[in-house]
Amino acid sequence: MDIKVTDQLQREVNLPFYPKRIISLVPSQTELLFDLGLGERVIGITKFCIHPNEWFRNKVRIGGTKNLNLSLIEELQPDLIIGNKEENSKSDIEFLEKKFPVWMSDIVTLEDSMNAIKKIGAITNSQTKSERICLNILSKSEKFISSNVKLSGTFLYLIWYNPIMAAGKNTFIDSMVLGLISAISFWVMDLPSTIINVLSGIFLFVFSCTMVYVFLPSLIIVTRT
Repeated sequence: MDIKVTDQLQREVNLPFYPKRIISLVPSQTELLFDLGLGERVIGITKFCIHPNEWFRNKVRIGGTKNLNLSLIEELQPDLIIGNKEENSKSDIEFLEKKFPVWMSDIVTLEDSMNAIKKIGAITNSQTKSERICLNILSKSEKFISSNVKLSGTFLYLIWYNPIMAAGKNTFIDSMVLGLISAISFWVMDLPSTIINVLSGIFLFVFSCTMVYVFLPSLIIVTRT
């Protein structure tokens, strides 16, 4: 059985059979694999894949998203690797794709996200569950949009803490916040007061991803009227 799926970099990924030894290189896609019920088929995750906790404790960790342990990945002999254009380094992916099937996501919008969910569902023979997930996302998105609640203002979304890094324009975070800004709780890391004063003087909303929250759980709200 030959399986052919085009990834989001428009590369054709070919597998001789549905994968049984999957490695995920991105936390969000690790969570998707869990939601698709692929626990026994996922053999490796990154050290940042902290959800679900059971996987974090028991799965083999193959390094960080941008500093993969390539020799360990080779030892694990995966039959599918799932990565992301933004999160993983080009050199690592180019090395891995010479040895293993590598499916890459490239997500900027909600539509891109649902497309990725469906394609990962197809390549793992989990179409029914992936379709159900997409319908749930679409339903909740439409419900929020129909509420017609909007806020305006500048915002800063922190994605890393050392060094401090923020999401830029034309990214998935940018796309989602522009559409959902009023539905989110706005948080920022407990940074030195001098930095907090600067941020609160510039941005109406400052908030962070859960990864930053995990490493620095003492948070405060920063808003400006």
